[in-house]
Amino acid sequence: MIEPFDPDRYLPNLQTLINRHLEAVIPGWALPAQAILQHLSRNHHEPIIDPWVIERKTLCAVENGRLLAAAHLLRYGDSENVGDWYKNVGDVTWIFVEPDDVEVGAALLDAARQQMIAWGVKSVNFFDNGLPVTLISGLPDCWPHIAQLLVNAGFEPMHPRKEAIFGGWLRDIPAPGKSPIPNLTVRRMIQDTNVAFVGFIHNEKIGWCEITADLSAGGDSPALRGWAELSEIFIDDAWRSQGVGAWLLQHAVEWLRLAGCDRIALSVDSEDEARGAGRFYQRFGWNAISRMEVGWGYSIIPTPYAFGSPPHFVSGDDSV
Repeated sequence: MIEPFDPDRYLPNLQTLINRHLEAVIPGWALPAQAILQHLSRNHHEPIIDPWVIERKTLCAVENGRLLAAAHLLRYGDSENVGDWYKNVGDVTWIFVEPDDVEVGAALLDAARQQMIAWGVKSVNFFDNGLPVTLISGLPDCWPHIAQLLVNAGFEPMHPRKEAIFGGWLRDIPAPGKSPIPNLTVRRMIQDTNVAFVGFIHNEKIGWCEITADLSAGGDSPALRGWAELSEIFIDDAWRSQGVGAWLLQHAVEWLRLAGCDRIALSVDSEDEARGAGRFYQRFGWNAISRMEVGWGYSIIPTPYAFGSPPHFVSGDDSV
């Protein structure tokens, strides 16, 4: 049966289901129940996009009182403050199902499709707004059962983009040492809400390295404590291949170790990886631990119940 999520009955099961998938992507990552519950009403990791959401609904596939699968749905508005890409768009922001329950997942996607039709959205994205964790914003390769579920339901990569999550330890990375080129200095600054180590030659900014030292939301997600994120590293073309990026990154790593971090994770676009970014991070002992495909969706809402009979609802809510 498909029914709306009831936190009093299903929150522990939902937490287990979500965390089983998370820890397959990045080792040890998990969300506490309260963080998941808060996420269902607001995604604080998306301060720009989330306010555009005008409706939310979490659906569950339940059998004999046990939650087997769950999906979180969003509907974006069409007011002038909403970004053009999101106007009147639906988002199956996540769906989780055990590998042995793919048929249950198909029924749940049918229910999600019916909800999107009831909302009257113009198109549907998948896993665009994601979970209340950083980095995981697409379909990881360690969830093949969900990929097959989406393919069977008619989803496809509409605007495909491939990313790799790199991760590793901070402990063996040496201190920055002497500047690799004359007159290069580093300043620690706030940039795009992150701490950034910015390289200057005289007063010219030639590159930067942005980091986040606390992924645990101030301790609310203790499983992420000790992890840092490399948000961005950029070096102006004229100064590349001269050791500037590595030097700035070593400064950032020193700061992260002072903050108590011992591991790091970062996302690398496939094109950047092909141009050498992957080799650069491997020099620090950081390797690809997961790969994702981003940009799944429907360009047109398909006919409801395309895969079997309509789902059974027990809530009495005609909008489900």
